Amino acid sequence: MSLDKILELFEVIRNKNKNPFTTKADVKKILEGNIVKKNIYIQIISDSIIKNSGLETFLFECKNGKISLAKVKHCFKETGFLSGLKILQKANSRANLNELDLEYYKLESDFEKSLVGYVEAELKNPEFKEYLKSIQFIE
Repeated sequence: MSLDKILELFEVIRNKNKNPFTTKADVKKILEGNIVKKNIYIQIISDSIIKNSGLETFLFECKNGKISLAKVKHCFKETGFLSGLKILQKANSRANLNELDLEYYKLESDFEKSLVGYVEAELKNPEFKEYLKSIQFIE
């Protein structure tokens, strides 16, 4: 599955898990249930926040939001995004966040390879296949 198709799946996940009162994604609902769905969401949303706002904002969001830094680290480890995990570990130790931002921006191919590899491997997982059917997502 290509990264574009995974990003399409990410949008379907967000849309299928909207809070009916706010029309925003219900993160709590996304974090429940299928582990692959959860990991896709966490990896893409984390990457987006870091790239658009930097690690300082990302760490603030983790501290005050619904997705903890521990969950993101666990996700990066499960999906094989180890270079991203290393940067999160350095950021935790109060390294220069601006330098780490620049380092993170260089990880685009690692991000893509890890996410695509993870999703392709999980396509053999019957639970994930069933989840894709349940949201009517055709790979």
